Amino acid sequence: MQGRNGAVLRPIQPLEYFELKRMTYMGIGGPARWLFDVTSLAEMKDVLHFARHHGPIMILGAGSNTLYSDSGYQGVVMRLAQGRFSFVGDRTVIAEAGVSLPQLSRSARAMNLSGLEWAEGIPGRVGGAVTMNAGAFSGDMSQVVHEVTVLDADGRLHTLTCDELCFRYRGSSLLGSGLIVISATLCLKPGDPDAIRSEMARYRDYRLLTQPVGRTLGSTFKGVVTDQGIRSAGWYIEQAGLKGYRIGDAQFSDRHANFIMNLGRATSADVQGLTETALLRVEQASGVRLEYEIQIVEPDTGFNHSSPVQAS
Repeated sequence: MQGRNGAVLRPIQPLEYFELKRMTYMGIGGPARWLFDVTSLAEMKDVLHFARHHGPIMILGAGSNTLYSDSGYQGVVMRLAQGRFSFVGDRTVIAEAGVSLPQLSRSARAMNLSGLEWAEGIPGRVGGAVTMNAGAFSGDMSQVVHEVTVLDADGRLHTLTCDELCFRYRGSSLLGSGLIVISATLCLKPGDPDAIRSEMARYRDYRLLTQPVGRTLGSTFKGVVTDQGIRSAGWYIEQAGLKGYRIGDAQFSDRHANFIMNLGRATSADVQGLTETALLRVEQASGVRLEYEIQIVEPDTGFNHSSPVQAS
């Protein structure tokens, strides 16, 4: 097997019983039975082969929206290295799945390209962002994705167009498909550099003003689609009287109720206690059934609700 520089590499070796809480923004999660850090397509294929004989597999990027069980994960976790990206022509960028969204957004700004301003401050990676159709401030990945290269469970590469991805609000055809995003080709638009910089600053300032800082997974639930547009799940949680509500060391933020904070030693049981309470109380108060935006991983089988193999 060869690496990017042509050097012959030894077979990739897993870490065993590695604490998942060390890899996520929330700081929660027990040991992974096997953890592979991959840096190449060849290594990804090797890990897929390993997983055929050692249980379910999930892909981890930044760990910014994934809640692991306190019991850990009894399958294979494949963690993507920080990816690379390159600009091609006047408005196209090809980004590997492990590329940081904020880094890509700022690099586009430096090239006077518009379309990723909304991604400033979103701590995810490109692979998970495409899979979930990440977005904010009326922008999302569906508006910039041209095509995506994916890897199937047999190690074969496929190219999917934007139409084939069937993007929807916080979702795509990749959710639950078993396909792994390798890279995405994005088409951006030339923009005024001052306008791009101003818009990104406005989004950053708004987040600092309205969203909590600390150990959190970001938006816990998806926004609710109404006749008047999309309303934040935080509004419904607050209307149900749960803003600031706490179980153990997990708390709905008193700044933005759709954010759950780890105040110290929160467990996955604490967090799920909050989410289950919110699901029940919001439905009782408003008749609305909230949908998860975070990814909740069960110890033995992986995700416990409709969700991607690939997490941000």
